[in-house]
Amino acid sequence: MNKQFSRTVLAHAAALLAIVAMPAVANHIPGETLTGQPFTVNPTAVVEAQSSFQALAINFNYAAAVSQNAAGQFTETGLATFSTFNNPFNTPLSSTLTGLNLGPGTTGYNLYSTFTASGTSTAAAGGGLNGVFSSFNVSFFVDRDRNTTTTTGTTPGGITADDVLVGTGSLLTGGFHVFPGLANGDFAVRLAASPVGGFFSGIPVIDITGVNTTILGVTGPGAFENATILGSGNVQAIPEPETYALMMAGLGAMGFVARRRKQA
Repeated sequence: MNKQFSRTVLAHAAALLAIVAMPAVANHIPGETLTGQPFTVNPTAVVEAQSSFQALAINFNYAAAVSQNAAGQFTETGLATFSTFNNPFNTPLSSTLTGLNLGPGTTGYNLYSTFTASGTSTAAAGGGLNGVFSSFNVSFFVDRDRNTTTTTGTTPGGITADDVLVGTGSLLTGGFHVFPGLANGDFAVRLAASPVGGFFSGIPVIDITGVNTTILGVTGPGAFENATILGSGNVQAIPEPETYALMMAGLGAMGFVARRRKQA
């Protein structure tokens, strides 16, 4: 085998392994541009008046209730309410265009999600926590008549008949950090996405990142007992892991063809 070709194959293999071996929690927080890809939102799929549009991210606020035992095993339930679609990243699209959170007396809708999670955590240096999710399940709902109470607590005030399920997600990988003091911690999860009914499309994988702004009820390092976590973050669409592999294979093939032409 040609030595140069062998070195190139090894280089591409190393790059692919680096992608596959990315840590469960990336070192990022909302506001940092990731490998997001545009996705399509079609309000007419839930009988709203707005035309379809493309976005790169959705901003949200969330509240979660968490319990953890002495072994570091925890369960979590929560609610996220979405404020704006963004395109470009962190540049809000107008509510008139998207239909999201339009004012009273207008044609529009609200968007929220419920989620449950579980996992384990360990004490970190300085009194914080490092955690890994073993499950994370989320359901996205459009509230067409904007009559579901989502402003307080960690669960909606009742999913009403006009609320439409528009997507679900299940854990691929993820985890979190909690830091001592105020406003502390971050989390990142990647979920396999399953759009429902055509409201969302072009979302193979969901990347959700957030920061914790308030943590209440932490009884000590490594121990949550009926704690409440409040925070904010964003949701992005990213390619499937297999897409990265195909991209790397394509780059390798292009390099091989170019070298063959040069040698000829």
